[in-house]
Amino acid sequence: MRLLSILLTCVSIFITSSLYAQNSKDETIPEIDTFFRYISFDDVEGVKKSLKNNSLSPNTLSKYGDAPLPYAVKEDSYKVFKYLLQVPDINIDMENKSTENAVMMLAFKGKLDLVKMMVDDLGAEPEKDGWAPLHYAATNGHLEVVQYLISKEVDVDAQSPSDTTPLMMAARYGHIKVVKYLLDHEADLSLHNTQDLTAIDFALMNNQKEIADGLRSRWKKLYGTDYVIKPR
Repeated sequence: MRLLSILLTCVSIFITSSLYAQNSKDETIPEIDTFFRYISFDDVEGVKKSLKNNSLSPNTLSKYGDAPLPYAVKEDSYKVFKYLLQVPDINIDMENKSTENAVMMLAFKGKLDLVKMMVDDLGAEPEKDGWAPLHYAATNGHLEVVQYLISKEVDVDAQSPSDTTPLMMAARYGHIKVVKYLLDHEADLSLHNTQDLTAIDFALMNNQKEIADGLRSRWKKLYGTDYVIKPR
């Protein structure tokens, strides 16, 4: 057990060190902390000062693994967000340590205009492997963002690392309009995630009765048999 503890500590140190590997030798932790504080306050002038005076990269990671663009969206700092998009060398698809990029965070917040701007005007990717913008839009029930992403021909059955689909997330959180839209655009009701759960199971487990009943009815029409509810 002591050996395992030592190994885990070494891994943690390595990961933390790696987060700063892409930063220049002049980028100290206090400067980075200040930079991200300016972002959280939506302080454009402060961000400009950090980037100019400290020679920080606009793609600098925080000590927590935050990336500037998705962090600005997370903090609702949209003045800073729009400014950062104009900074040379900004990586518009950059991910934080949770593999979330700016388009994903905008989709989660339902910021359709900014999603469109990033994808249509700036060339950001509307989908990615693993958790994707469509998952995030479906999770929060942002139908217009879902519709836009589907219009960009993203994978309607995008699968997270646990094989969870946008349909499962919409069913889990009770977003019936999103559920219907995804099904109308060929989402696969029969898919299971790595825990052997379908969208129907997600609805049942989270007391989304109307969605569960509708999906079970659709299941019977599609497959000719009643859906077998898994014991819990």
